[in-house]
Amino acid sequence: MKTKDIETMPINQELLNLIAPQGIEIKSSRVQMGEFLSKIQYISGYPSRVNIGWLLNLKDIPNTIVSLVITPIEDVQGFVEGVSKGITTDKNTYNTTQNEFLKTQAEFKILSAETMIREITIDNIPYINLSFLAKTNGNTENVFTENMRIVKNKIAGMGLKARLPAFQQELALKQASPYDVAYEKITKNSNKQMSLSALFNGLPFSRKWFNWWKRLLYWNRWRWQSYYFRYIYKIIRQTKFQYNNKWCKW
Repeated sequence: MKTKDIETMPINQELLNLIAPQGIEIKSSRVQMGEFLSKIQYISGYPSRVNIGWLLNLKDIPNTIVSLVITPIEDVQGFVEGVSKGITTDKNTYNTTQNEFLKTQAEFKILSAETMIREITIDNIPYINLSFLAKTNGNTENVFTENMRIVKNKIAGMGLKARLPAFQQELALKQASPYDVAYEKITKNSNKQMSLSALFNGLPFSRKWFNWWKRLLYWNRWRWQSYYFRYIYKIIRQTKFQYNNKWCKW
């Protein structure tokens, strides 16, 4: 019997260069990975109010890999004390400033902080740190520049603000890669404290996205007690949301 020739799929050189580049050169504001140029940014500013599905557009950013590093706030008492001190400072600003913008800003901060303390101390809603990185690629200088422009507009359209960790691209690259690592030099600037419900409400509660969240929980190796998982499950079971003009419930 003659052995049939095994058909092989053509090699995707573009994908190969991304996952197994021939070389990596770290520069101050970008990374050269084989034939590809890459730049990693972190999200430094978030909108004051968000709607259900506010993170949905993450999966649609072209030529960009998004990394979410999620860690629980373990020193809850210290966190609450820090928020309380911030309220005192903002109240002092509100009572002394003559600038209407600063007064309005201080009032909003006070209300937000008081809500945060109530959710933590009375409603027992867990709070987390979210470090959000975006790694954008391009195989030529022109393509890379255009991709960065698209990503900048996309992020701004979501009400987010992005910053470049200059001279820290190597650490940002490692954190944005699936190595289960996080670096304080990156997270101390990129961490955003928010309730677990606000984060979870960022993605729609279809079965598809729930499976995505299960993988996210596994990949980040959350060292949380079962209470947190029961809390997530409770959100899924009790929350309705509007997606593609249809009301859905998982």
